[in-house]
Amino acid sequence: MNLLTGVWLHAAARAEQGLELTEFEGSLLAPMQGVLGGEEVGAVGRVYREERAGDWLAALLPQAVTSRSLSQGISLEEYKAALTELLPKIAAMPNMAVVDRARLAAGESVDSPEFTAALARHGYGVTGFTGPGEDEAAVGARENTTPVAARLEWDNFT
Repeated sequence: MNLLTGVWLHAAARAEQGLELTEFEGSLLAPMQGVLGGEEVGAVGRVYREERAGDWLAALLPQAVTSRSLSQGISLEEYKAALTELLPKIAAMPNMAVVDRARLAAGESVDSPEFTAALARHGYGVTGFTGPGEDEAAVGARENTTPVAARLEWDNFT
């Protein structure tokens, strides 16, 4: 289900090969290059390119990425289409929750016991929100251009 990770790895491999990136790929790589540096992102792209034939990589990344030739970029529209295909699988994951905003407004709990247990098992989870007010929240998120400090932790990557 690591679609976005797969897309940026694909883009890093394309950049490392000197191929022209799509606008979407470039928007994903720019922050990574700012944090890691162009040389490191290129090294990650090289490793991804060299390991593409491995079965273990196909087990981690969706076929929408692994079946694509490096000569083919990935556009935002293609990413959205692949994400739409994956949504049923993603929604079925135990560490995923979709919460109606009305529950928040009513002060109700948003985490089920199953979700809480999955958080402990997986070490992370994702909660998405739906319901009235969704459009306003999306507009507000786009208007907020305040930089966010983030730390990337690379587990088991050499």
